[in-house]
Amino acid sequence: MKLLIVESPGKVKKSQDFLGNDWKVAASVGHVRDLSVKDIGVYPPDFKPKYIQTDRGKKVIADLKQLVAKSQAVCLATDLDREGEAIAWHLQEALSLTNPDRVTYTEITEKAVNQALAAPRKIDLNLVRAQEGRRVLDRLVGYKISPVLGSVAGKILSAGRVQTPTVRLVVEREEAIKNFQQTTHFGVELLFNSSDQAGQPGWKAVWNLKNWLPEGEEYFLDQAVAKKISELKALTVDSYAEGEAKQAPPAPFTTSTLQQAASNALKIDPKETMELAQKLYEAGHITYMRTDSPNLSEEAIADIRALATKNDWPLPAKPRAWKSKEGAQEAHEAIRPTHFEVEAAGDSDKEAALYKLIRIRALACQLEDAVFSTIKAVLKAELDGKEALFDATGRKIKSPGWKVVLADDQAAADEPNERDQEELNNPIPQLQEGSQVHPASGQVKTKKTKPPAGLPRLT
Repeated sequence: MKLLIVESPGKVKKSQDFLGNDWKVAASVGHVRDLSVKDIGVYPPDFKPKYIQTDRGKKVIADLKQLVAKSQAVCLATDLDREGEAIAWHLQEALSLTNPDRVTYTEITEKAVNQALAAPRKIDLNLVRAQEGRRVLDRLVGYKISPVLGSVAGKILSAGRVQTPTVRLVVEREEAIKNFQQTTHFGVELLFNSSDQAGQPGWKAVWNLKNWLPEGEEYFLDQAVAKKISELKALTVDSYAEGEAKQAPPAPFTTSTLQQAASNALKIDPKETMELAQKLYEAGHITYMRTDSPNLSEEAIADIRALATKNDWPLPAKPRAWKSKEGAQEAHEAIRPTHFEVEAAGDSDKEAALYKLIRIRALACQLEDAVFSTIKAVLKAELDGKEALFDATGRKIKSPGWKVVLADDQAAADEPNERDQEELNNPIPQLQEGSQVHPASGQVKTKKTKPPAGLPRLT
């Protein structure tokens, strides 16, 4: 028998099903050793961490030792990040393993697991030391500061490498909110009736403030002048142009963009998003959810293109690729379904919604641009010897491109764009330059500047 030790109990059953009776799959249930909670655990002069078995780890280690004794080989398959590498090293130390095999995979599928087992490596001590460095910093700073902070606040609080800069960000944002002075400013919108037929929606034009703003001012503050502008009865078409615009699909999800999209589209906070993604990953539905890479593997791209061909979705001539952010950790690909043909997955409504978001984003990223027919018109009139300009912009979908995978579920686009929606809902008719147009009505738009958004408070 061979022993495969994974990190989470949620991975055991699916992995066991892949490997059959020749393997025994067990879980470390996270860390089996850690620094003591009773003392700092890191002392001069060498500041070498002194580890002890965790309360849960004692039983896990005892059970794993029995399995190790019955096994011909031991393979450590904890997660592929720094934390997972450290857990593998702690298992090696606690179980007295001699050169155990280390494997990682980004998806829990039979193919991925077997490929990983066919190409094992040794534990990467550089990753282990990187994780240790973070833990030591937590102890040398946070372990000493946290009791003082708790004493001052009158409740249990923690401080360290994460909380310290976070507190600064919160304080700076709170100061910006406190010092914010609200400004009431004005704009104008003119509404025109449809020139086609009765009952059709009208179109609108928005006052361009550029040549009306006093030097150095960002906002227009004179409500009386805005009222006069809104009462204009006739304008001349200064320019009218029809064109075409393209919109590329967004990149597939990284960890941070998944959290942002889930918040926008599903109203799920980042912490819950990662918990749901973890469950989808452990069930074998998606690839590993901690990644900075916005690109997919060649195999995934081939799967998408095959599915697109089957469904007659528009494909560009070459696969798409995205530039990563500076400092990105790209050990593995962007987040995607393990099987693109699976349209729905998850054991709860929220898991299913998150899976759908991931799948649509990954599919869309390899399809053609969406193409729009665009209209841009500039209207002008004179008021008190000064020219007033109005911009009217509209567009219609000419070719849906990647948006074909959204079907009727625009929420799955996850990037609500108010300006785009306004342009799509602005049916500007064909206009002749030099001709006159007459507004059906005008409206002064009263706006108020908003303070910076608040940040989540530490708890």
